[in-house]
Amino acid sequence: MQKIEAKDLFNINFYKMQPFYGSFQGMNYRIIKYAPEQSSDAQSDSNDSVVKECLRVTTWKGPYIYDVTPDEEKTSADFPFSNEGLAQITDYLNRFWEEHYQSVSDHSA
Repeated sequence: MQKIEAKDLFNINFYKMQPFYGSFQGMNYRIIKYAPEQSSDAQSDSNDSVVKECLRVTTWKGPYIYDVTPDEEKTSADFPFSNEGLAQITDYLNRFWEEHYQSVSDHSA
């Protein structure tokens, strides 16, 4: 079975400049550099309150593009901003596709 591979997602340096959009057998996805908002109750002088950048992957059903797909039809997950995080995203995307799209793909074949 064909799967998304780590080499399909480029190197971490790519994400410092721009988002990445891809698709795989009916599943669209976007990967961006993302900095979660700091909660208002976090203490500003605590090292634990430092907001770190991460990679956010968002998936949605094709054929529509990200900008016109309603937010409630998208699923997002965050991973470390690193090449290891990209490897985790590769596993996540393949697992997500198997759980949500594979049966649809099998029936259309």
